Amino acid sequence: MSDGTKAIAVQQEEIEDGAGIKRDILLGVIYRSVALALFAGFVIIYFPSSDFFYPAIYAAAILYIGSLVSMFIAGKLSRPIAYASVVLAVTVFLAMSLPAQDMFPSVKGLQMPVLITGIIGAAHCLSRAYSEFTGVVTRALLIAALGVLYYSAFTSVDMPVLSQFSMLALIAFVSAAIYSLLGILKRHSNEKVAYVGNLFSRIESPVATSIIVALVMTYVLLVRQSLASLGSFGQAVIEWAALSGIVLFIFIKIQSAMLDDSAQKLEGRTWPAGAYSDKAELEKATYEVNSFVNEGKKEGLVMLMATALLDNGVPADTSRSILSIIIDHEDDKEPPAMFKWAVGNINEANRKKRLEAVNDMTAAMVSAIDAAGDAVKKHNGPDMVRQRV
Repeated sequence: MSDGTKAIAVQQEEIEDGAGIKRDILLGVIYRSVALALFAGFVIIYFPSSDFFYPAIYAAAILYIGSLVSMFIAGKLSRPIAYASVVLAVTVFLAMSLPAQDMFPSVKGLQMPVLITGIIGAAHCLSRAYSEFTGVVTRALLIAALGVLYYSAFTSVDMPVLSQFSMLALIAFVSAAIYSLLGILKRHSNEKVAYVGNLFSRIESPVATSIIVALVMTYVLLVRQSLASLGSFGQAVIEWAALSGIVLFIFIKIQSAMLDDSAQKLEGRTWPAGAYSDKAELEKATYEVNSFVNEGKKEGLVMLMATALLDNGVPADTSRSILSIIIDHEDDKEPPAMFKWAVGNINEANRKKRLEAVNDMTAAMVSAIDAAGDAVKKHNGPDMVRQRV
């Protein structure tokens, strides 16, 4: 490709980028304007004489102006903010339209539950993109809010068949919310507690929530009623025995996972031929790495490991395999960027010694890296030639 053709291609790309930025900003203005108009209209119509009126209007205006300014500065539309704006706009529209349904007067009581559920949903759109911890919390709150919404809907409708499900729906959704909230435990420093968190955090989809709700409702409606013939004592014994069995099963799974974790990771990977002849040393290092990962020290750990691998003359393919052990512990959204950054540090480490930046890492981590280095030395011999990555 000639220089002239390259220049034209670059110019065309810049034009397309500029058009994309303008389109994103226009969409952002529309999203925010619709959300502000609906929210302000809702407040003006339904809270004209309330103490809530002026604070709500001022807060909405400040958020509107602030989001527009941040969007113009960034030059792009933030998708989480766009999703949150759409969710909030749709929710406010529903809350405003409910009182107009004269055919079903009882739905007017759902106005506030719908609005609260929508606000939590909008907050979840934002929090899940920027913070895993708050994302887990808002997801649990959203599930619980849905339970409250169903409870309000079932109790407001004059249908005995539905009203008897009101408390049952609330219990089921709150149970699912608690289940979802247990995913926070995966960041715990204790390995066994973190394993429980990982166990629960794997099931976070709407389908899983629906299954949990269905199981709870099935148990209360069918199984628990059939146990009623045994009396309250017999019913309590069976329920506690089942709960104890579940806890015992989880405990056994934890013990098994903690014992086999390192070996499974090594056996499940395709290692370059002759990369390591002594897997015992690497298993020890992997165990140390796992404990540090569960304590939340991943960023410094990846950087230290990348530098130590280079200093010990480990080939690039082997380095990627070792680093991927750590990366697998990251969240679903983080591995690609984190992995690219870590491998990039291997290339930079010849001229930028990263070890000085992580001198505060504990002796356990240093010993783990030394163990990995010793395994390499045993295989390659004392005279190692540093290979360029």
